[in-house]
Amino acid sequence: MLFIFYDLETRQEKQLEEGSYLHEADLCVFKQCCDTCLNTTVEICKKCCARLQVLKVKPIDRFMEFILNQRKIFKQVVVIAHNGQAFDRQFILNYILTAPDLNPDLIMRGTKIIMMRLENVKFLDSTNYFPIA
Repeated sequence: MLFIFYDLETRQEKQLEEGSYLHEADLCVFKQCCDTCLNTTVEICKKCCARLQVLKVKPIDRFMEFILNQRKIFKQVVVIAHNGQAFDRQFILNYILTAPDLNPDLIMRGTKIIMMRLENVKFLDSTNYFPIA
């Protein structure tokens, strides 16, 4: 099993029309850990390689290529973002929907993506697991 924790940084610089700008991801930082290195402090794991990665060029494309490659290596991949259901996962879903051979299973609440599954890859939101007073 592989866990991937990620965060995206975005910007709105490209104007689409008057008063409307395109939201684009310009940075993806993620840390991964597998069942071998989960409870260790190693920076490079023999099984899942470099645990911390920073993607600056085409971050969504490169992140998804990485995930799609990992799903061939690990039986299960769990990808977690903080508040992913409301923001970060929209960029991931856009990538998946524009790919001809990817077909996600979605659990939605309005426009929020509660859970998304792509074969053996599950996308979760950490905020769904915090108790709320």
